[in-house]
Amino acid sequence: MRSILVGAVAMLAPTAALAEALPFDPARETAVAALFDKARASPPALRIFLREMPKGGDLHNHLGGAIYAEDFLEWAGAKGFCVDASGSGVVPPPCPSDRAIDRFAVADEFGYDRLVNTMSTRGWQRGVGRNDTTGHNQFFASFSRFGPIANETAKMLVAARRIAAGDNLSYLELDHNTATLVASLPAAPSGPLAEPDLALRYAAEVKVLAPLVSGRCWLIAM
Repeated sequence: MRSILVGAVAMLAPTAALAEALPFDPARETAVAALFDKARASPPALRIFLREMPKGGDLHNHLGGAIYAEDFLEWAGAKGFCVDASGSGVVPPPCPSDRAIDRFAVADEFGYDRLVNTMSTRGWQRGVGRNDTTGHNQFFASFSRFGPIANETAKMLVAARRIAAGDNLSYLELDHNTATLVASLPAAPSGPLAEPDLALRYAAEVKVLAPLVSGRCWLIAM
């Protein structure tokens, strides 16, 4: 069996520290309940109302799946990446100029729209392709499509913090396997592993990985 390597966890506080809880105010509670009942009649109004509501913690959020496809495509375009031949993913340069992401987004608006849909569940949630694949398959297939540009850890952390702050989220706990860690996986030994060998295998892997993680498996960003 392959060895198990643990990725880094980032704990972010997207907003300022929460103020002290307000004392119970029946009149305020009634007013907020009335606003909520009014918003329920309109999905757009309800979305705005709920987004502005203060929220607690988002735990075990996988950073790679928390980023909008549009962000990945913007970063890919800045690096000269290209739309692949199928129009459903990105590949590193070089490529014909009309396949460069920054030009493709302008020259083929509908193609770019399809690209975003294939790299996310946006289209599927709106009913696009629901007869062709399940939501489960669409979700997990998208990872390989934005994978070539998913090593922008710093930018991904900034984007995740921005999204959380926009949702008025107080605490965000991210799980992420860095590109260096993922690259180490193929080198992990495979084959039967008996229970008595676990301690020796663990010690050997800690020694190999020590220079990579430098004792910082927990990344704190406040």
